[in-house]
Amino acid sequence: GKRMIVYSQGSFDLAHFGHVNLLKKCRKLAGKDGKVIIALVTDEGYLKYRGYEPAKKYEDRCVVLESIKYVDQVIPIDPPDTAKQIKEIKPDWVVIGSDWVGKDLYKQYNMTREELDPILLYVPYTVGISSSEIKERMRKLTKGSK
Repeated sequence: GKRMIVYSQGSFDLAHFGHVNLLKKCRKLAGKDGKVIIALVTDEGYLKYRGYEPAKKYEDRCVVLESIKYVDQVIPIDPPDTAKQIKEIKPDWVVIGSDWVGKDLYKQYNMTREELDPILLYVPYTVGISSSEIKERMRKLTKGSK
């Protein structure tokens, strides 16, 4: 049979077990012989999209992602290019955290429902952990220690 290609995109600024859960699900979908490709948002893309810089540079985030056993390949993405990238890679599945349910993913990915829906798969978001929440916690910790 043909090898499954699973695509996911993110910033993975502070890699945590929520990310690991997502990547593990990508691997399960792709199967042993399939390929998990992670599009990692560049520093420029991050700044443009969020209005502030990531805590860790692209290279650092990339090294961490590449070291996770569920990931086969990490490629850079500037979010406006997502549609182009997905059309080139032709993944069997595009996997995204369920925290995106109800947000305009079509606008974010610059794709129509017809293009994205047949290959789109939401995986349950790990509640209570996100890079933003970790940063907030760190802020509180450093404030308290002065």
